[in-house]
Amino acid sequence: LEILKEIEGPPDVIIASPPCEPFTAANPRRHKKPWARFYEDSQGDLIFHTTRIIGDLSPKLFVVENVVPMVDGEGRSILKEEFAKIGYNKIHFNFVSVEKHGNPSARNRLFISNIHLELQKKKLVSVEDALFGLPSPSLPNEIHNHSYVHFTHQVKDKAFKVKKGQAAVYFRGAVSEKKQWIKLDEKTISPTIMGKSRFIHPSEDRALTPREHARLMTYPDNFEFIGSISSVYNQIGESVPPIVSQSIAKKVKIKLDDLI
Repeated sequence: LEILKEIEGPPDVIIASPPCEPFTAANPRRHKKPWARFYEDSQGDLIFHTTRIIGDLSPKLFVVENVVPMVDGEGRSILKEEFAKIGYNKIHFNFVSVEKHGNPSARNRLFISNIHLELQKKKLVSVEDALFGLPSPSLPNEIHNHSYVHFTHQVKDKAFKVKKGQAAVYFRGAVSEKKQWIKLDEKTISPTIMGKSRFIHPSEDRALTPREHARLMTYPDNFEFIGSISSVYNQIGESVPPIVSQSIAKKVKIKLDDLI
């Protein structure tokens, strides 16, 4: 009721993105049983608050973003049941590989919606193309979030020996080892950028700056991230690339115009 008063009536569209930590394979503490990720994780049940709010506000359209493993095992049926409870008996599990839609880094994401989202395919964008025009952070510049980033002590000695496509560090994920401090190959797309991801520049012996991470996620240079450097890396890595957000928004707008 407070939300309805604030916005003066039911919204036409709700966009939501509850935490992915309970479901992502990058989390070594993820519950092994898919159903437990919903019911036994303190963040996992936030999806139920999402469906509750959608049910209370009854938008014409909704889009809920998360990681693909959310629908592992019983996940899909749990979600179908929750949306059916609030009156949405037909929902679509839209799986999007963002690199196929103009994003320079790989990323598979799930968009749950009451409409089918078929996005236009675009050519692959290489790391080289994405970073083109950015000066080295070792030179004076006025670009937001583009200061020189030093290697950590853990990586410094290893970084100089790493070949393109290889990683200086490996860490344990939920089901397998994950790569960290990968040296990028400028001729291909970047691996998935996560909140804790760090990369080695393809031609300079240094870490990628937050701005370079942002370029690999299609953020414009005039978009300024606020916070500590680790917070900024995290903001970028846990976001939906703007180029994909825009494509989804256009599809939602077309469908909404048909309904009004």
